[in-house]
Amino acid sequence: MNVSDEDAIRFIKLYTFIPLEEIAELAEFAQKNLRERLIQKKLACEITKMIHGEQQISNILKANDVLF
Repeated sequence: MNVSDEDAIRFIKLYTFIPLEEIAELAEFAQKNLRERLIQKKLACEITKMIHGEQQISNILKANDVLF
């Protein structure tokens, strides 16, 4: 969560299987809503799914809302 938008876009391209077209759309939307940190949240969700499974995402998102 604590990376710049540029780094988050680079990381999401490197470390996830999200199609580049979807990443481009997400990046464009995120530029219009900078305070929401959409790229960082998407990256965190995708990495969490890969490591811990999909059922852990809701717990992580709740913790994220409290911390950030």
